[in-house]
Amino acid sequence: FREVLGVEATPAAEWVRRRRRGGEAVAGPAAWLSIARRDGAVAVSRTAPFEAIDDKADLARALRQAGLEWAAPRSRVVSHDGSDARSPVEGGDVVLKPANGYGGEGIVVCGSLEDAVERIRAAAALAAELPFREESARREWVVQERIEVARVNGRPTHLRTYVVWHRGRAWIYVADHEVRVGRPGSFATNGNAGAERLLLSDALPDVASRLAAFVASLCRHLLPARCDATFAVAAVDTVLAAESGCLKLLEFNVNPAAPDKSSCSPRFWAHLTTFAAALVALVLDNAAPPAVFVPAADLDRADPERRTRVDPRE
Repeated sequence: FREVLGVEATPAAEWVRRRRRGGEAVAGPAAWLSIARRDGAVAVSRTAPFEAIDDKADLARALRQAGLEWAAPRSRVVSHDGSDARSPVEGGDVVLKPANGYGGEGIVVCGSLEDAVERIRAAAALAAELPFREESARREWVVQERIEVARVNGRPTHLRTYVVWHRGRAWIYVADHEVRVGRPGSFATNGNAGAERLLLSDALPDVASRLAAFVASLCRHLLPARCDATFAVAAVDTVLAAESGCLKLLEFNVNPAAPDKSSCSPRFWAHLTTFAAALVALVLDNAAPPAVFVPAADLDRADPERRTRVDPRE
């Protein structure tokens, strides 16, 4: 996989991550986080509210079904061998993504659709030679248009907003959002690729309210109306298109990872610990939700100009 896709990855790790229990695919640990109180009350996170859109191919299909294709870079779902590949754009670079990858694994920029198909077929051929070929084979890929994104100090960025499912609805964390800033000359903006972690209030403060409304609208359209999960956490990754100024959805990351304390600034670490404290309060205190969490439905209703400010084509 390092040779074909240019990444350090063990295919078996993906199989373990998406192991099957009782016929149900589980993304990440079955219990990502449990919160216990001294009186014995325990809340355990589950992935159920986000499972239908955790996979990039499933997300692309869900956006199309909801009429929200405009909310993400133009995308095409491609089979494991690339036989049905179609480009989302006429000419130019495309981004190839494994549908069930995570942490930036396997994401590459291709100069053409033909280049992308060649990589898909090479990955399929390699997987077929491995002793655990059934587990290592990619089931689907996503070919996506490459868009120029907003930059900070000349470096590419993507944005991250936390969403928590609790009490049968989605809550948006609005105290602050995050910005991942890629290394100079790099396309990748994920933490595993060494991206710098900043706060939106420092890097792109004017985007905050629009970003929260955009994510709230996506939650209203894409998440289930009912779900019995105690609570679940997802990080919604988006980009700000440089030319149009429109927000575009990249993915819903279920059970997002936190960086090591040594890899981020004291200010960013304080943001993470504040989020963690607010999460505990939201999940265990049924009387008064923290003010830093706002129901997605309330944010969506409170922003009547959302459509024109999010994307002029809607």
